[in-house]
Amino acid sequence: MHTCAWQLCVVLLTAALSGEWSVGVAVHAGTTRLAYVALGDVRLESPDERLTPDFVSLQDLCVQNYSRPMSVWVGEDGMLDGGGLLETPHNIWCGFHAAGASAGSLLGMAWLLAVLALGATSVYELKTWVARFEEIVARVEDLGLTGRLCNYAVLLLWTLLWLLLVMALTAYASLSPGSIGIGDAQFGGSFSLVRAMVLLTSVCGMMLAAHTLRLWDASQMGELLQGLTQARAPNPNPNL
Repeated sequence: MHTCAWQLCVVLLTAALSGEWSVGVAVHAGTTRLAYVALGDVRLESPDERLTPDFVSLQDLCVQNYSRPMSVWVGEDGMLDGGGLLETPHNIWCGFHAAGASAGSLLGMAWLLAVLALGATSVYELKTWVARFEEIVARVEDLGLTGRLCNYAVLLLWTLLWLLLVMALTAYASLSPGSIGIGDAQFGGSFSLVRAMVLLTSVCGMMLAAHTLRLWDASQMGELLQGLTQARAPNPNPNL
């Protein structure tokens, strides 16, 4: 179970690091663009489907010194009708760059943590199929690192992973601007994916904590569930 959970965490973290975190409307080169902001770059899609999307680094957009008026008039073709905003101000891109750098560093540490934990738990899972791994586990147990201590270590890793995920979400939500140029920006799919990972790590962590700290007796829980399944509902009409 632990190995499957860690595998899922590694896959989800990899997807979150490469996906979009904010979605909104930006202005680039005098044209309104649908912007998908990732942790390190942004994908700018044109209203003209014949044009390919532009991928621009957030750092490059941040260092540009744009000083255009914030008022904007958008025509039906997606082009600006005179005056108005010609570029999304660089301070907005700097905000997304800072948010992406903070969240990316925290998620990078979480990813490394998940990979290390996956490797450690995989050794215990594979000992039943590979004799070499069984020898490694036996040597580790001879050193005093029993399975119970391993559960404590895994529980600590779950706690650290949960903390890093929460810190990454908090950092991105607090540092990212509320707009990409026009209108409000919305959190993207990767942000929701990390929120789902927080729920996953919370549930798995509680289950592991209950097992490791022996918060309940498995035999008693089994007897309780068996009694509930075998219990008969009372007959509301005793004459029948």
